[in-house]
Amino acid sequence: SLKREIGELKMFFGNREISTTTLVKSFLIGEVLETPPVLGYDLLSISLGQSDGVEIGQKVYFSSNVVIGEVVEVFADSSRVRLYSSPEKETQGRVGTSTEFVTLYGSGGGNFKAAVPHGLNIVLGDVVLTSGEVGSILGSVYYVEDSATAEGSKNIYIRFPFNLNRLKKVFIER
Repeated sequence: SLKREIGELKMFFGNREISTTTLVKSFLIGEVLETPPVLGYDLLSISLGQSDGVEIGQKVYFSSNVVIGEVVEVFADSSRVRLYSSPEKETQGRVGTSTEFVTLYGSGGGNFKAAVPHGLNIVLGDVVLTSGEVGSILGSVYYVEDSATAEGSKNIYIRFPFNLNRLKKVFIER
């Protein structure tokens, strides 16, 4: 319904004032046609394609500040998106208030694993941002292993801040 879609757009853009000096990203909004496991592990099919100006490598978002993957195939009227949480994917990110970058290893289903220095103070719920000047949210920490590995690090586990099975729309930055 229209009310539901307006609510989703409000959630996407948030309830914030935007001044004329604020840089606003422009997005294409697409429907999710197929989710895992239909296409394979951590692949989405979306309703935006070459006719909409979509290109391989464009970032795909759950909301204006939550990035989830990149376009890997483009067809006339649809595209495929590989999620950053794919098992073969490595992504650079920062955890919590740390300024150090860590490598996040996709483990499928919207989940990641990372090894961080044992002395780094990580707490449940810490936000994980992508690398870059203004990082986008990748997820949040949901588990921290107490014991150190042989390398003196500890493993942390991260997941997307939404249920992948309920994903209905995505946004592609123009």
